[in-house]
Amino acid sequence: MSDTTRDHGPASGQPQGCAIEAFRPLVRNTLRGFVRCRFPSGLVIDEIAIHVGAGDGRAWASPPARPMIDRDGAVMRDQRTGKVRYQHLIAFSTPRVRSAWSEQVIAAVRAQHPEALAIEEEVSQR
Repeated sequence: MSDTTRDHGPASGQPQGCAIEAFRPLVRNTLRGFVRCRFPSGLVIDEIAIHVGAGDGRAWASPPARPMIDRDGAVMRDQRTGKVRYQHLIAFSTPRVRSAWSEQVIAAVRAQHPEALAIEEEVSQR
């Protein structure tokens, strides 16, 4: 029996999706916070950003990223919007794979921390 099957397979009764190990709320624009997620393979990813669209309530997860730095050590900004530019630290082979990953993370957040996905209007009414 492989370690994956013994520790995270159907025989163990654990879900096949990821498990949220930690949630750090931070509400700013579409951002709702950050999670640390353990995947069935044993991979743990920290600083996954959780977002919820203001108008439609659609939720998505973004992999960890860091601000892009120029040669002089200054944070790079988009010339048009002035927003900080970020470089993702994890890549996906296709948009479909990225979408499936995001859906898996959001499903775990929805199950373990549904309050994190509240849309802005709901948050302001509390």
